[in-house]
Amino acid sequence: MQWGLDGAPVYLMHPTWLNRPIASAAQVFEIWRDEFLGMYEFGGVFDLTMHPQVSGMPSRLLWTRKLLRLIKRHRGVWWATGKEIAAHWIERETGYRPR
Repeated sequence: MQWGLDGAPVYLMHPTWLNRPIASAAQVFEIWRDEFLGMYEFGGVFDLTMHPQVSGMPSRLLWTRKLLRLIKRHRGVWWATGKEIAAHWIERETGYRPR
């Protein structure tokens, strides 16, 4: 897990445990955009973790849509489920193709 790609650490705030300002949706977009671009360039998994009760606010959804549009403009991006990624790695490492 990569904390930079999880919506909770950047959007959550608690006066005792997380005494810091909440990041704006625009700031989070910049972080996630740059992480995607790095993963795209170097070849990696961009595994975005979003929590509906945290990331599901209207302004955050607008920026998430903007991020998805940016990602869709890049060729060769594989949109996969966790199960598909796991099957890919099992086959790659063992030659076994799980169903």
